[in-house]
Amino acid sequence: MLVDTSEHSPLFESSVLSVYSSLLKSVVPTMITNQVYLLLGLLASEGKTLQLKSLTDRIANFVYFKTKEIEELSKQGYPHDRILDLTLYKVTSLLLVFLPDHLDPHLLTFILDLMDRYTPEDVVVNDDIYGTKLELELEEILEQFQASHPNYQTYLNLDPSTISNRATKLCQQVTKKSMALSYSSSLDPTKLTVSFIKARTIKVNEVIPDLTFNFPLFVVELSDWRISYVQVAHKLFPYLSPDMTLSKWNTLTIKTQLKLIYDCMTENSAERVTHEILIPYITYINCWSEYIEYLQTVFELTIQDSQLLSSNLSKLKTNDFEVLKVFQQNDCNCYNRLVSLVIAAGYLTPSVDLNLCLMFKEILSFILNVSDDDTVSASPTDRTIELNDWKDKGLSEVIEFPTMVPTKNNIIKLRTLLECCEKLYASNLSVFQLLNLQSTSDSQIQLLELNKFLANEIQYCSSERDWISLLNTLNWFLNDTQIFSQVSKEEVNILFFKLFFSQSHNYHALFRIIVPQLVGLQEFNKNPRYASIILEHAWSLYGAASNINHLQALLSHLHDPSIVTDPDIIPKNTNSVSQTSQLQSLISAFESISQRFHLSFSRNFQPKNLLLLNNGEDPIHVIVRILESEESSYKDPEYLVDIYENLIIGFSDSSESGQLLKTQFGDLQILVQLKCIEFSLVRNNFNYAYQNGLELLDSRSSIIQQNWLVFFQISKYIDDDSSENSKSLIEKQLSILGKLLLHVPTEFNVPIVEQWSLLNKDLERIKRDLKLRNRKEIRESNAKANESLESRFTRALTSSATEVLKNQTAQNLKVDLGQAQDKFSNMLVNGLGWAIGATPNNR
Repeated sequence: MLVDTSEHSPLFESSVLSVYSSLLKSVVPTMITNQVYLLLGLLASEGKTLQLKSLTDRIANFVYFKTKEIEELSKQGYPHDRILDLTLYKVTSLLLVFLPDHLDPHLLTFILDLMDRYTPEDVVVNDDIYGTKLELELEEILEQFQASHPNYQTYLNLDPSTISNRATKLCQQVTKKSMALSYSSSLDPTKLTVSFIKARTIKVNEVIPDLTFNFPLFVVELSDWRISYVQVAHKLFPYLSPDMTLSKWNTLTIKTQLKLIYDCMTENSAERVTHEILIPYITYINCWSEYIEYLQTVFELTIQDSQLLSSNLSKLKTNDFEVLKVFQQNDCNCYNRLVSLVIAAGYLTPSVDLNLCLMFKEILSFILNVSDDDTVSASPTDRTIELNDWKDKGLSEVIEFPTMVPTKNNIIKLRTLLECCEKLYASNLSVFQLLNLQSTSDSQIQLLELNKFLANEIQYCSSERDWISLLNTLNWFLNDTQIFSQVSKEEVNILFFKLFFSQSHNYHALFRIIVPQLVGLQEFNKNPRYASIILEHAWSLYGAASNINHLQALLSHLHDPSIVTDPDIIPKNTNSVSQTSQLQSLISAFESISQRFHLSFSRNFQPKNLLLLNNGEDPIHVIVRILESEESSYKDPEYLVDIYENLIIGFSDSSESGQLLKTQFGDLQILVQLKCIEFSLVRNNFNYAYQNGLELLDSRSSIIQQNWLVFFQISKYIDDDSSENSKSLIEKQLSILGKLLLHVPTEFNVPIVEQWSLLNKDLERIKRDLKLRNRKEIRESNAKANESLESRFTRALTSSATEVLKNQTAQNLKVDLGQAQDKFSNMLVNGLGWAIGATPNNR
């Protein structure tokens, strides 16, 4: 069959032949060589392996001769890979490029045979006769082939310039495609064979085991290549685009290939891709430094995003740090560069969240654990970090700093800073910000960050283990780092106490764990500031509490001699009364009130209500409020006295109340009893007022003299009952007035005497009324059997007489005040003397 070589034939449009035919447009110096080259290309493009095998077998000697000749010329500087001649490389390149991909590998063994039979040492190239003979044989072989295959004559029987042009173009195209398939131009037949198999594998995108079956010499090298390159690529391709092939893959740069592999390392596939693709690829290609350069680019692009950076760092952790282990074992310099990259990224990341911080720490800890003098430098190249050196610097610049050298000290330094960032996560500080915090001379800035840290941590402390852990962390900050170097230990302790009180009521933890471990019992009992802070909290707790359980727990620890070994550290008020005593007294008063009384002015009586009741005045006002709210409270003055005593201590802010408590305790009881007497009169319980009033008047106290009006009120009490009861009432009132004169200052005697005079007249009137009533009852009794108009008239007259007597009595009560003074001595002898039992009552 003749092949149409015209530019408009179907060969140029759709077949492999069209690709080849388009290249046949050149003339080469040796007409026969160019024709054979073009013929080999035609047969290869048609996939005619039998004709190719026959032809290559016959031209093998000429090919070997030219290969040896080119080898010799290359020694003189000729570019052997660019010389168009029938060498092994040119022939096999042509076959590699144009043989169809679908051919059975068994059909291609003739190519391996061609390369295997070449032994350079057996070929002589300095014999011109032998060379001429080979050229004549080549011409004869070509003629014989054309004679047996006339359909190829159309391609070959052209003018020399056309043949040369086509051969040249064909050679250029073949060279380009061969290079894309990584087909080596080596003159060594063994290397050439291995390279051909690899290139063919890449071209057809599959492994060709049959090509090496009969050539054990190539098995080891090709097997390693298939496993580490071909099979790795085939495992990678499913993660990439569906049309990815070995030939396309082979055209990519190493950096691009690394990027494609790296991008496939997702959360779900990272372990498999790392173990089955990345590590074998880097190891086989030996691209350790290229991978470090690519990682540096990746870190630079993602360092501003903590989430992305954490994701990239996690790829170093995959499969138990497989990447780091492989780098350490294979390339020490690249491994150190990788460690420096991690260190630099740690310093430059603008935000260190918990996840990223843990990621860095795990990697650095692994590096330290597996490090030795060969893998992590132990040289003393560390120096103080100058923060100004970091301004506006990128990762590529920072990685060159001495601080980034992978010494153990540098790694430990960064890990310590990262631990600080982790523990201070509430502040969301970067390592660089932490360095600024560490270097500041302003203690308030450090104190502010410490406040954030403690405030965040204390809220999560619930168990003893939590508190111990927090204290250990705080002590680590203070003792093992310089982060809070400007803050004094006392400031730290005080800050801790204040934050503790604002968030916790676990006073057992405070006194049994925090005070011993943070402050120390000796220091605690030496410095009164700590006790002052605790008492300040206790007062606020009392004022804000709905109950006093927490406060009692707090005070119980302050009263514990194993904790407070020096009672003098407890703050005292102006009267030298311990504030713990004050609070305890207020607690007792509160309990007494809330347990015994239901105060109408407060449904839910709370400690703060007691403070409001007092309102900065004499605590007796609290007792008054109780008496006002509770009707029967006056009947238990001893209970109220106990409350009053506690209130006096609790509200002891003035020298007067303190002195009153110490020297006039009895007066407190009298004062409360007087209030009870007042309210008993309000509750119409005169007998209670009378009995308790008489008892008080038998005592000698300035309080009685100051409060004489209470007793005077007893004498003013009016009972609406019968005249007989009124007689007893007035007699009791007169007795009260009689004793009251012994206590009242002279200037107040007049109103008492006047009241006594009025009561005495009332008493006389009542006695007369009683006489009339008795007479009336006698008359009524006599006339009871015979009720008549006369008896009724008599009762009417009696009633009228009674009204007259009442009117007369009212007039008698209007005694002039001046006359009272004149009659004072006489009444004292006759009337008042009777009232106090000095003389008998002479009616």
